[in-house]
Amino acid sequence: MKNKKKKILTMVVVCSLLGTLGGCRFKRNVDISIPTEPEKTQSEMNQNDEDMSQVQNESAQTSAETLSVVYKNIDLNLFAQVFMETSTIEEAEKYKPKHSLGEYYYEIGGKTIVYTGITSGIISYNDVTDGAGDCYDAIINSLGYLTNGMGNSFRQLCPNESLDICSKEQAIEACSKYAQACGYGSDCDITVYAFTLDAIEKVNEVFADSISAPGEGFDIVTKGQVEELRDEGKDEEAEKMDDQLHSATGRGLPWKKEHEAMVVYYRSKLNGMLLDSHDAGLEIVYVPYIDKIVLITGHVPCQQTAVSKISELISKEAAVSQVAQTLGVRTQDDIQIDAVSLVYAMQYAGTDQLCAIPSWKVDYVLKNADENTKIRDSGSLWIDAVSGFVADYWKQD
Repeated sequence: MKNKKKKILTMVVVCSLLGTLGGCRFKRNVDISIPTEPEKTQSEMNQNDEDMSQVQNESAQTSAETLSVVYKNIDLNLFAQVFMETSTIEEAEKYKPKHSLGEYYYEIGGKTIVYTGITSGIISYNDVTDGAGDCYDAIINSLGYLTNGMGNSFRQLCPNESLDICSKEQAIEACSKYAQACGYGSDCDITVYAFTLDAIEKVNEVFADSISAPGEGFDIVTKGQVEELRDEGKDEEAEKMDDQLHSATGRGLPWKKEHEAMVVYYRSKLNGMLLDSHDAGLEIVYVPYIDKIVLITGHVPCQQTAVSKISELISKEAAVSQVAQTLGVRTQDDIQIDAVSLVYAMQYAGTDQLCAIPSWKVDYVLKNADENTKIRDSGSLWIDAVSGFVADYWKQD
């Protein structure tokens, strides 16, 4: 009898661990209530017709398309004009380092700009003046709130959409031309987070205050310089310089009020549904105290090439039950479900083959957990709305 109990316990524990890695294959129904849509006045309904229509469609939707997608080709001349202030992409050749580091890799005036093209769609912009880009990347992205899509915990950390000196609208305006150069137009979804000093300090506590603020005195080193030394056979010098590339985060400078930032996050749509996923979305970090974009990271939007199949969907309730199972939640008292929405999640289906699969995105808040556990948790899980398991970027046969 003891052995049987042990096996059952092991099965449940293994299930919880594996669930976070790629979807648990052991089903255990967990009843967790989900939020209902609050009643709205007629004026609110008129103002939010599009949002209401989407909610109604999601509630009634029993099937959805899985799409074959590719990353869009962006306007390279616009990309050059915005990021390098040249008229054409050909003129931007002067900003390429001597050693080739990619077709669209540039180093200009303390900034690194990368666009990897249609096969992987990566966009990266890093202003290394005062070590700013790396410091903000570490303090904002180190907990992975935006790694697999827009995690709900980021909103818990940054509940406001404006700072004392910068409104949501001002932040969007400051980032607008950069977003457009990366392919995000008027039809995209834009979410804004005020990354306050309080939020900075909460994140840094997790890392024992080891993430430095940006500041004067940082010696800028470029990857191009490192590779030039290697070309000259100066490997030891190259290694030392390479170590210095991203050393700004370890200088121990204190974060101050003037370091507060606005994080503007862009998501594209496919068939009117948000693409909220790993390898999708664009993050722009704007620091209003210095009126500067210091970091851009993410991907260009995707476009549909074909419909690969139409499938029946599991219910919202089944998705929430899978989330509870994956997290090891046993009762309603351990979790609060904030929202359940139908989105597309990216899936790598083979060599340069990408699919957008319908998924239930479940936003939650862990309760009765210690603060360290709460802040390290993304606050969102994506459940494959066809298979019923945790959505996995790497397709499983």
